Amino acid sequence: MVRGGYGIFYDAFPGQIVDSLAGNAPNVSFYVVGGGYYAPAETTGPGSLFALASNSNAAFVQGFPQGITLQQLQTSDPFFAPPGFTYTPNDIHVPYYQKWSLEVEKAFGANTSLTVGYIGNHGNHETAQYNAVNAYDPAGYAGLPTAALDPRFNVVAGAYNNGISNYSALTAQIVHRYSSGQFGFNYTYSHALDEISNGGFSQFSSTSFGASNTSITNPQLPYNLRANYASADYDLRQNLNFNYVWELPLKKLTLGHGPDALLKGWQVAGATFWRTGLPFTATDGITSGGLSSTGYGATVFATATGTGPTSQTCSGVSRATTTCLNTSAFALSPTAFGNVGRNGLRGPDYWGNDFSLMKFIKIPKWEKAQFAVGAQFYNLFNHANFDMPVGNVGSSSFGSIVKTVSGPTTPYGVGLGADASPRLVQLKAQFTF
Repeated sequence: MVRGGYGIFYDAFPGQIVDSLAGNAPNVSFYVVGGGYYAPAETTGPGSLFALASNSNAAFVQGFPQGITLQQLQTSDPFFAPPGFTYTPNDIHVPYYQKWSLEVEKAFGANTSLTVGYIGNHGNHETAQYNAVNAYDPAGYAGLPTAALDPRFNVVAGAYNNGISNYSALTAQIVHRYSSGQFGFNYTYSHALDEISNGGFSQFSSTSFGASNTSITNPQLPYNLRANYASADYDLRQNLNFNYVWELPLKKLTLGHGPDALLKGWQVAGATFWRTGLPFTATDGITSGGLSSTGYGATVFATATGTGPTSQTCSGVSRATTTCLNTSAFALSPTAFGNVGRNGLRGPDYWGNDFSLMKFIKIPKWEKAQFAVGAQFYNLFNHANFDMPVGNVGSSSFGSIVKTVSGPTTPYGVGLGADASPRLVQLKAQFTF
């Protein structure tokens, strides 16, 4: 059997853009001081950051209707800091995607099938945020002007719809069914590319939520989005999984002897999965932080030293605190933007096993009802899987593995902050009818 298709799909307009526009001063009573957002009511003392934010906010809100200038505000309040601002171009397009696929399926007898396919898509008019359009550096940082284009504001973010993405994948699937269960084998070789994943609004990974690195959400160069084009944050070059369900033939092993209630209804199931590591970027957090006070809201990349390759991988890591990168190949970028490129590094591979043992008990005189009890094992072999190493060259932990990661299937979910990386055992009882 051969099947394929082509289609164009439109995505919803990102609501976060409207939220950002609604948050522009003077619409909300929040102000930027020292790089953080503080509510005016949160004061802890006359000289606190909260108090400074409150004073700046009050001066701005009162003076804005009268057309007060930045110089006047800074004269009346020496600690006044210009606010941030978000804008959009006049012509906004809804993101859309072209998708195409081709699959060939071959049956081998009545119970086995092989499917091989190709899947591709191309995204257009994807959201991209330019968070450095008002950036400057009085000391003359290469690539930035020495004065702000508009000194009335600090970080100015342009929310554009000029991002693109591409995805190509080869897939193979084998499924075999038999009288007491089935097993399946799936393999995907793929490549996902973009300039900014998830539109820059929702990071794929973030140190704020316990990850080793934060995804790049803006162009490093203030006006050059295409320079960010590289593997997407969620690019998994290879992904393999094997799954099975088997009803244990205990009745056959006892040659038909023994009670059915005891010997029948035992089922084992499980999955084994492996994937290559996720990409990340070597960044310069020190320089990024220094430029944040002069309108630069993006991330500066590291600079190649020429002493080693800047495309490296951490596959085969077996323990934490391991330095799995050639750190001498990277350096800070104190005078000019880094040249290593986005997502040029790869974290460790992931490998895991889940397993369950269940006993199903049919309820007499109730045709489809049954009760089941058993146990589920997540990360059956207690295998340690590690997060990508720290990518900030300004950190003393640069290049080092510092934490484990949870599996894709856990009883706690995947985004709630629970440590689900070790072996987990869950007792289970269920009633179906």
